Amino acid sequence: MNPLNIVIAMSIPGDSPQAHQTASRIAEALGLPREDIRVGIAIESDQPRTGFNSFLMGLKNQYAAVAVWDKYTNDAVLAEWAKQKNAVWPVYDEFSYGAFQNKALIVADAGDFTAVVRLDPGTTPPRNLEKLIFELLDKLNGGVFVVSSQYDGRLALRSDFMPSGRLEEYYNLIQEYTGIDPRFGKQVTAGAALTILVAGPPAPVFRGLKIWASDDGFYTLAFGLTRATVLPDLQIAGPRVVSRSESGYPLDPNAYAGRLANAVLLREALAGSSRIHARSKAAEFLRLLAKTAPGKVIANSVGLRDDLVFEGYANWRFLCDEWSAARRDMVKIIHNLPSSEACLL
Repeated sequence: MNPLNIVIAMSIPGDSPQAHQTASRIAEALGLPREDIRVGIAIESDQPRTGFNSFLMGLKNQYAAVAVWDKYTNDAVLAEWAKQKNAVWPVYDEFSYGAFQNKALIVADAGDFTAVVRLDPGTTPPRNLEKLIFELLDKLNGGVFVVSSQYDGRLALRSDFMPSGRLEEYYNLIQEYTGIDPRFGKQVTAGAALTILVAGPPAPVFRGLKIWASDDGFYTLAFGLTRATVLPDLQIAGPRVVSRSESGYPLDPNAYAGRLANAVLLREALAGSSRIHARSKAAEFLRLLAKTAPGKVIANSVGLRDDLVFEGYANWRFLCDEWSAARRDMVKIIHNLPSSEACLL
C-alpha cells in the first residue's frame, strides 16, 4: 500500500489563474509525478467544465488521478439521487461550503483514496508539504476526525471591513455568538490543508445558504477540540504553515454579516435551541456587529434564514448516521455517469 494515498481538493469559480498556480505549486512541493506516493486532485466548480477543460487535462501530467465535479456532474448525480428517493442529502443543487467537502470525500472514495486534503486557490503550500501532510494524517490515525494547518498571513475570518482598533472586540463577538475562536492557531481552517479521512464525518450542507465556518470550525463545536483540531505552533514559520495573506473574492460587508449570522443560527441548532430563540440570538449578534463596524454593516438589512439552517442541521444529523451507505450509493452513481458528466477523468 502506498504510504501516501490522498486527494488534494480545490473549489474554483471557473477557469482560475490562482487555481492553476496553486495546483502547480502543490505538485512542485511534492515532486509530482512520483511512483512511491499516490496523490490525486479533485476540482469542484458550479460552472461547466468546458470553461476550464485545458486546466484539467494539464493536471493529468502531474497527478495520479484527476477528478472534476462540475455543473454537469452535479445535475446528473442529483437527478439520479432524487430517483432513488433518499431521505438524506450529501449535497444539494445550490453551492454550500460543506457540499464541496462532501463531494471531495465521495470522489476520493470513488478513486480508492483514503483521505482528502483541502488547499484553496491562492494559497502557497510550504516546501515541506509532504511532511505537513504526514503530520496531519498522523493526527487522524490517532483518533482525530478533522485537522488543519493555518494561514500565515490572515485568519480564516474576514476582517477587512472592521476598524483596526476594534479587531479584538470583533474576535470576541464572533467567539461569544458562534462558539468558534477565530484567532491564529485556534480555528480549524478548510483552505489551509484541512485533512479528513474518506470515512468522514461529513460536513453539513444547506440549500443555497453560505454559513461561515460550517465546513471547518463547526467540527470543533460538534465534536470538541480533541476530535477537530489545529496543529500547534502555527505562528512559527515552518512545516505547519500554509502561506496566504489575501482574502478570497471581494464580498459586501452585509453579505458577509449574513454568513456570520447564519453561523450563530447553526450554533443554536446544535445546542438544541428553538428557532425563535436562535433568531433572537442572531439578531442580537447583528446589532452588536453593526455597532462594532459602524457604517459598514446594517443589521436590519441582513435576512435570517433559520428555516434553511435548521433544515440543513437536521439533514446533517441523519447524514452522519448514514454516511457510509450514502457515500457508497453516491460512488455507484459516479461510476455509471456518461463520459460528458464523468467525475474521474
